[in-house]
Amino acid sequence: MQRGGEQGVTVEDSMSMVHISSGMRNTPSPALRSECAILAGMARATLPESATPWEYYVEDYDRIRDTWPRR
Repeated sequence: MQRGGEQGVTVEDSMSMVHISSGMRNTPSPALRSECAILAGMARATLPESATPWEYYVEDYDRIRDTWPRR
C-alpha cells in the first residue's frame, strides 16, 4: 500500500509471461517498506542531484512501468 493506493509488482514466470502480483498476505509491520521505496531511498541518498522523480514513482508503481518503453 502506497500513497497512490494498493500496488502490484510485475513478475515474470518461467514461460517469460509477465503478470501483476499483489501478494496474498498483510504487511506484518507498518515499518516495512516496499522494494520500490527502498530503492528510491537509496537513489535519493546516493544521487541527490538526480532529476528522476523517485517519490512520484513510489506513490504509484504504474508510473514506473509507464516510463520505460515497452517492446
